Amino acid sequence: MKFSLALVIFTTLLLSGCESYQVITDQDPSVDLAHYNTFTWGKAPSVEIDNPSTRALATNATVAAGSTALTLDVQRLRRVSKEVLSNKGYLFVEANADIQVFVAAFSELRFQAKPVAPYFAYGRGWHPYSSFEETTWEPYEGQVYQIDLVDTVKAVVIWSGRVKSRVAEGESVEAKIQLIEKQIVTLLKDIPQKSGN
Repeated sequence: MKFSLALVIFTTLLLSGCESYQVITDQDPSVDLAHYNTFTWGKAPSVEIDNPSTRALATNATVAAGSTALTLDVQRLRRVSKEVLSNKGYLFVEANADIQVFVAAFSELRFQAKPVAPYFAYGRGWHPYSSFEETTWEPYEGQVYQIDLVDTVKAVVIWSGRVKSRVAEGESVEAKIQLIEKQIVTLLKDIPQKSGN
């Protein structure tokens, strides 16, 4: 498994410059993540997934209001996150961990600008002029994967990251899993390696 993940890491770093996804991270600059030793999964509140304003907070990406079942994407995110953090020297435990890892997968409606084909109009004296300024806004579905690291004792977020991409229509399960692996490896690449690992 470590060999497989190492191959994913190498391929990700090689191709990250041309991937069509955006990685956004934030961290408390006063915190040294390498001082933490153990991690576990955070517990999510129950939310209604059809509420876009709260969907991002649904760590377990609940499949129905009040449900705590993990979606397939969240299970995949947990698997890859656990592998990456473990390979960096952090130990996964079921309880009493230094860090709680909150993982979410959700979609959001986005819009992209599409220029309208230029048109020509004729004024006095038949001097042609054209307009290229008009655009239309086309909706599309965006995919967001989010990971938050929370200090268990202080109950504060110490690191947060998101991967934003476009939902690919007709994408196979295998291709989706490979993309998730690349995205999460990229997202967590700046989490420090613990000494001795």
